[in-house]
Parts: sequence; structure tokens; C-alpha cells
Amino acid sequence: MAQGVIDLHVHLPLPGFWREGQIALARDLSPDIFHERHRFADPSYLVHYFEDQRVDYAVVMAEESPKVTGLIGNDFVLDYCCRSAGRLLMFMALDPLPSPKALLELERMASAEVVVGIKLLPSYQHFRPDDPALFPVYERAQELGLAITFHTGSSIFPGTREELADPRLLEPVVAAFPQLRILMAHGGRRFWYREAEEMVMRHPNVYLEISGLPPQRLPVYFPHLHELTDKVVFGSDFPMVPSISRNVEAVCSLFGRAGARRVLWENAVGLLKDRLPAEVLMDTTRLPSPSLSAGPPSTECPSASGG
Repeated sequence: MAQGVIDLHVHLPLPGFWREGQIALARDLSPDIFHERHRFADPSYLVHYFEDQRVDYAVVMAEESPKVTGLIGNDFVLDYCCRSAGRLLMFMALDPLPSPKALLELERMASAEVVVGIKLLPSYQHFRPDDPALFPVYERAQELGLAITFHTGSSIFPGTREELADPRLLEPVVAAFPQLRILMAHGGRRFWYREAEEMVMRHPNVYLEISGLPPQRLPVYFPHLHELTDKVVFGSDFPMVPSISRNVEAVCSLFGRAGARRVLWENAVGLLKDRLPAEVLMDTTRLPSPSLSAGPPSTECPSASGG
């Protein structure tokens, strides 16, 4: 059994939902997962896969991005997560934006226990995150304790408007909603690492979500990384990663025992605490092992059970 890992960024690799660009990337990065993707239609198969990869709980992203990556709706993901025996949580999708329908959908989905946040993709959904028309959505998310993950940084998919993935566009949102917990997925990948790091350093409610980034490169991207251990959360971007367990090992090696506990578990529990089911908050059995300490993962992190 995995110990003390919450993966905050997971996509369902199911046939029929993605556009060709995302399918091709998954095929290249994770051919084994791609070729058995039909088996993930059963939530228990995904849960067992994550157990083998040393992950205890995973947050599955609904996605409303028909122009760029595809469509996997809220109701489908909700039903999927509800059949996972409590091991899968979800971030809802909202589209089109801005729209009064987004606020109605937020209210509808927020009543589900497994819904712990919102995933928004400005560069895929083609909206400015600082559009005042979206502020009612942010205000209600803040009231309900829902975190929001924003896609930030570059993307290779056709139709992406990368200028909308600049993390600096979130500054007015952070200023207007200081209690809204904001995760910057991919940490401003490629173009805006420095800007993302500066925002995390200045704002208590903004977090670096490291999905899609090789952990061993994080100190290069973020020179102040070890000052930000309380503001970094783990995500894999599954299935766009060959091995989650190797990334977990790399986080252990990079951050050491106390830091790894925060990045892999405690920070996620803290920022989602208003929405997490009670069994997750009480699940102290899954805290990272006391044997974790700084040093090479092969000797000081638990050995990976997955490839």
C-alpha cells in the first residue's frame, strides 16, 4: 500500500473523450497505459493502478475543452469517482466561460461529497481568468471552500491560446479573493516559471502544482523552491507521465522527510480541508513513513511498487 500521497492532477485515459493531439501525446509518453486504456473504464482498475504507483488518493479532472483537448463531463466523472470506494475525488469543469450557466453548474456539482474543487483551462477554453464576469464564480467557490486549479504555462495542442495561460493574469483574482485557494497547474511551464514562483511567494493562498514537470528539474525552474515547501503540491498529470512512482521517489529525494510529507500529503489536505471527506482527514495511517529522509530515493524512500 502506498503511504501518504495525494495526486491532485489526474485525467481519465478512456477511449472516445480526447481529441487527436492529446491521444497522440498519451500514446508517446505512456504506451502501456494507452494500449490498456479501455480497462480504466472500471474505477477499481484505476484505484489499483494508483496503489501500485504509491498513490493513496487521486483527484480526477473533469474537462470541458472541446476546442482543444476534448470533453469529459462532470456527471461522468462524478459517477466514476462515486464508484471508487472513496479513493477518487474530483475537480469539476465549468464551460462555457464566462456564462451564468457556470455558476448554476457550480452550485449543482458542489453538493456532491467527492467534489473538492474546480479545474479551469483559460488557454484551452479561450477566456481571460481575470474577466470580472467570472468573479461571481470565484466568490462562490471561496464561500464553499472549493479550490481552483488553473492551467498555466505552455501546451503543444493545436488551438491553444498560450497568452491566456500567463499566471500574472491571476493577480486580480488573488487580490479580490484572498481566501480562495488557487493552484497553478504546471507552475507556468516554459515561459513563466519565475512569475509563478513570485506569486506563490507573495500570496498565502496561491500554490505551485507541479504536474507535468520533472521533479529533478524543479530547483532549476524555481530557485527558491526550498523556501516554498509549504506551498508546493503534488500532481502527476496521469496518463501523461511514464511512472508516477518514480516521480514520488524524486520528490522524496528532493525535499527530504519533512518536506516530502508536506508536498505529497499535508499541503493537499490543508488546502482542501473544507471539502475533504472525513475519512481522508482522519486517515493518519497514510502519513509518509518516518523512514523518509533526505538522500537518494533508492536508499531512503520506500521502494516503488510500480514501474
